[in-house]
Amino acid sequence: MLNEEALRQFSYLGGLMAGFSVAVTVGILALKDERRITSWVIGVMILASLLFLTSTSITAMYFLVPSDWLSYVPSDVPSPEDIGTEFLDAVAITIASFTYLGTLAFSLGVALLGWIRSRLVGWMSTISALLFVLIFNIIAATAGGLLILSARP
Repeated sequence: MLNEEALRQFSYLGGLMAGFSVAVTVGILALKDERRITSWVIGVMILASLLFLTSTSITAMYFLVPSDWLSYVPSDVPSPEDIGTEFLDAVAITIASFTYLGTLAFSLGVALLGWIRSRLVGWMSTISALLFVLIFNIIAATAGGLLILSARP
């Protein structure tokens, strides 16, 4: 499905987006704004940051896994091969899922950010975020379909 270079790219993207999420959160915290919308933005951006950091951490752990990693797994836990996937594919699916969810959470945070300023900016940020999510999902679905088609024998 994916190779190790793709995992490195996911890790880089996750780390970069986690940094953006933390930067936005710190910037909002400095406002000392006590409105409910500000709390929502902070919460959503922290969630996005944690999802991206989880993705990056899983990737880092994959590259640090010893070659005899199966000897460390308890015998009652099925291996990815038992389930019908390769280890790299299972890791890639997990990383892609966290990155995808982090991107959706970050988009929600961007959509909410505009409402702190005004209604006009709020509507603009919400519409922009919705368009991004629509385009992002189309691209993700297309890329996923191409990966599935290319993996067929």
